[in-house]
Formats: sequence, structure tokens, C-alpha cells
Amino acid sequence: MILIIYILTPFTMTYSIHLFQGFRIIQTRMMVLTILHGLRPNPKLKSILEGCADLQHLWGTTLHSHNLFSRQFFRPHSVYIRFTHIKNMQPKFYLGSAMHHTLDREYSRSRKYLQLTNERLVQAELALRYWHDHDNLYIWAPIPIYTDRIDYRSLEMALIQEWQPRLNYPFICQFFHPKKGLLKKPLLNTNAQFGLATLWRRAKHKFTPQVVRQVLTSSRFQNRLELWTIIHALGSNTKARFEQMKMLRSNDGGLTLCYALRRLANNTQEPFRTLSLNAIDASIKWWRGKPAPKASALRAPWSLAPDLRTTLKQFMRQWHAKMLTHQVPCHTPSFKTVFIKHAAVLDILCNHKQAIDAWSTSNSAI
Repeated sequence: MILIIYILTPFTMTYSIHLFQGFRIIQTRMMVLTILHGLRPNPKLKSILEGCADLQHLWGTTLHSHNLFSRQFFRPHSVYIRFTHIKNMQPKFYLGSAMHHTLDREYSRSRKYLQLTNERLVQAELALRYWHDHDNLYIWAPIPIYTDRIDYRSLEMALIQEWQPRLNYPFICQFFHPKKGLLKKPLLNTNAQFGLATLWRRAKHKFTPQVVRQVLTSSRFQNRLELWTIIHALGSNTKARFEQMKMLRSNDGGLTLCYALRRLANNTQEPFRTLSLNAIDASIKWWRGKPAPKASALRAPWSLAPDLRTTLKQFMRQWHAKMLTHQVPCHTPSFKTVFIKHAAVLDILCNHKQAIDAWSTSNSAI
């Protein structure tokens, strides 16, 4: 089965869109079967595929069953997951959304990948640059998990927040940089990697298809989806942006909701990030709340002086001489009682010979 996947990989690089789509679907079926029935697959990825994806016609061998399985790949407004059958890379799956259908987004990604291969100066997401650096874009296969959803972009962001896929922004920034490549993590000791707390957490929070369905239908996830829907509306240039800004300035909104939305909007990408943050900051200003801190450039025209080092040394000497009596120590003050060793005090308090002599003469030793 794995050999079939690698044999079909060259056909995905064809310029014919029909061949590309057909062989991508076959690859996806083979990869899903490898994960579901392979040896020790990733439990999180396996539970997501069994709990969300439509695998009803996965085992069919006829052309009719293949068409039934392929139907979901051409449905609009879809949310899909890109995964791989390689064991050590299964935790690095990717969540995305498509306006038209999943394979249309996959084909546009392959064209962008071809531009990166030809060393063109293009704007590409970090996940695509990661696949380009490792030359393994076609080892990951897409499969839709939701189709015909009006809120497909908001659902994508809510699922990213819930499942935290490692190849999605901002989680990919923890281990990959477009210029530096893979970032090395500091080595942890054995207790930190495989402690009792880690084993207990893995045993308690098991990923099963039933747990995945319960989480996605819970009120907590639905509230989170509603927040992402508000952020997506604020990041657009439509009437929905105006309606959501009215809601934030009404009794249904408030400063608490504005601050929560701003924390979520910081984790989105352009162009939604700038538009949504501007709308939320305007609502915070309308409520006369505390504005969020913003990064500002350092302005120091005095640093252009030719004798800057000499001037700074003279200034620091004068300031230190004047403020010496008023300076606060930089270390954390300690209020513990410190006993200083003193020879005479030790002889009086810890003179055991004198106590023994006093006890031998029948006097009280204390």
C-alpha cells in the first residue's frame, strides 16, 4: 500500500488538472487505510479521521464507490485536513479551508509550490515553505472533514485553536523559521519528557472518535466558534463588519468581550488581522477602556552625537554621585534574620565543658 502511494506521487506533478485530482484522491484513500489499520498510528490523527471525515465508501473497490468517496472532495465551502502516513510525521498535520472545493485549493497550492521550487519571489504560508524545504509536499494528502459550511473560515480557526495542529500558524513558528529552517529545542531531562504527570495526562485525556464528536458538539466549542465568526466579520469589508461593530458598542458587547476578541485576533493572519484589530480598538476607545499596548519605534536623536560615549560616561558619573544616597538596591530585599558568628557569643551559648562541670558539682546545668 505504501509502495502504491510513492508510485502515484509523480502523477501529482502533472499539468493536467484531471490527472492531478484523480491520483490525489487515490493517494488519500491509501493513506487513510494506512493510518486506520497500520501499526501504532498517531491516536489524535486517527481519532480525528474516524470522528470527522466521511469514510463510508473508503473500502469500495468499484468505480461507483470511488465516485461516492470522491464526491466530498468537490463540495464547496469545505474544511479539510492534510496528513501523512509517515509515523514520526503524523503529529504534524495541517488544517485548511477552501471556498470552491478541496482539490481546487490543493492544485493552487501545487502551483505556488512550483514557484517556490523555481526560486520565484512569492508570498507563501509557512507550512508551504516547510514542505518546500523538506521536498515532501505530496507526502501529505488532503481529506475534507466539513463541507457546505457558510462559516467555513471561522470553523477552520476554531478547529486550529482546539486541536493546535503543528503546521498551522502560530504553532509552526515554534519550530520552523523561513530563513533559519528548523529551530532546535533545548534538551530536556528524562523526568521532564516522560514524567508521571505526562503519563497521567495521556491516560486521562485519550483521543477517541467519540471524544472528538463530543468536543465539537459541546457548548464551549460553539461559543468559541461564535467568537471566531465575529472576528472574521470584523476582518471583512462588508455589512457584517458594521453590524458586529454595532453589537460591540451595545449592551450585548462590552469591554470584556472586546479584550477577549483582541487576544484571539492577534493569532490570525493578514488581511483579517489588521482590519479586525482596528475595529476592536475603535470599540475599546468608544467604551473608554484601556488601550492595548502597541510596539513603537525607538526615537533617540541624541544618539547621533559624535561624542556620545564620553557624554554618557560623564552623565552617568554625575547621576551616580547625586543619587548615591537615594539609590534602591537592584536585588530583591530579604527580611530574614541573619545571625553573625561571634567568638565570645559562641563560647557563652555553646560551652559544653562548663555545663558538664556544673552538673558534676550537683548544680543545675541550665
